[in-house]
Amino acid sequence: MTRGHQWLELALGLLFGLSLGMVIAWWIAPNARMDLSPAALRADYKDEYRLLVASAYAATSDLGRAQTRLSLLRDNEGPVQSLLDQVLRLRSGQAQSNIFPDASEQPVYALALLANALQQSDNAPTPGPSDTTTPVISLPTATFAPFALVSQETACDAALPEGLGRIQVRDAGGQPLAGVEILVSWEGGQQRLFTGLKPELGNGYADFVMAPGTFYSVQLMPSSTPVASLIAPECDAEDGAVFLGGILLVFEQP
Repeated sequence: MTRGHQWLELALGLLFGLSLGMVIAWWIAPNARMDLSPAALRADYKDEYRLLVASAYAATSDLGRAQTRLSLLRDNEGPVQSLLDQVLRLRSGQAQSNIFPDASEQPVYALALLANALQQSDNAPTPGPSDTTTPVISLPTATFAPFALVSQETACDAALPEGLGRIQVRDAGGQPLAGVEILVSWEGGQQRLFTGLKPELGNGYADFVMAPGTFYSVQLMPSSTPVASLIAPECDAEDGAVFLGGILLVFEQP
């Protein structure tokens, strides 16, 4: 056999092997293609996904797109509660963000902001069947009507923790609002709170502890007027002892 025939046989063998491999790969045993949705992600990756959605909403205020993206997770407890649960995990140190590893408040704020917008959207009235006006088609956006203080009370209840400042936040329809940011300030310090982190006490509930003899200011963000000169009262117990009472503030949107 001449060298030319050997090269021809080698070339034909390579061509046959390549053709056979392509037939097997394309038609006989193709690789299964898997289109995975965000619902199939691991729990910590779902947290990062929510944070990316919340960060995008904070930058664009596009609530419609945020709702669509969150719906892909198919959370059993619903998107609002899932966002608030993630806020609670971040603030308690049970979780951390790889996207914002050095920013403790930024992810919390973004998640709570989106949760608040979603709940306000859910509580918005819908037109009845007799409404004949032509609807305006537009993507929903978050509304930040300023909150007003509608009730302020002192509480001398020995069953409550001493110096407990309780805050309740409702929308214009009286429904509790989760994810509302609250800034509590005093001389030499401040604390940021979010409603809804204690769902057993209500979605619109938040609290903080007041030190004796210290004046506090409470402001609902981003545009409400601060309530200043708040101080924990001294209360008389039934046995004649003195204990530190608390306050209750109720805010509503007009």
